Amino acid sequence: TAGNENIFDIDAIVIGPKGIFVFEVKNLSYDFFFTSHDCAVVVGEQIRPCSQKDPRIQVAQNAEIVEKKLKTSGLNGIKAKRAVVFARPESIRFLGSTTVFLVDNKETLKKYILEQYDDPRFTPEFCEKVKKVILSQ
Repeated sequence: TAGNENIFDIDAIVIGPKGIFVFEVKNLSYDFFFTSHDCAVVVGEQIRPCSQKDPRIQVAQNAEIVEKKLKTSGLNGIKAKRAVVFARPESIRFLGSTTVFLVDNKETLKKYILEQYDDPRFTPEFCEKVKKVILSQ
């Protein structure tokens, strides 16, 4: 539970000199197909709407919960970067642009993180403070 009794299930958070990253990790046996606005799964030859929540929406909601929790603790103006990470790189296909970065392999994930600008606020001491706020009940 976080903040206003919002229940969330964050797969991974990274805190470091480049800021905060919230990740939704997918390791499922079916394939995802994304367009700019829709999420579907590929089952055999059929494309069906995502039966679960679109992972882009999941990661966005989790990032907003983290941001709200930080703001409530007096750490204003911190925006969490967000990405959906696929454990099976062959499981993702998309057309058009997406509002959340979709990571299809370790190298892409590494490149995504390293391409972000350093945030001068995120000293080791500040990162520790952020971590304590996120882990607090």
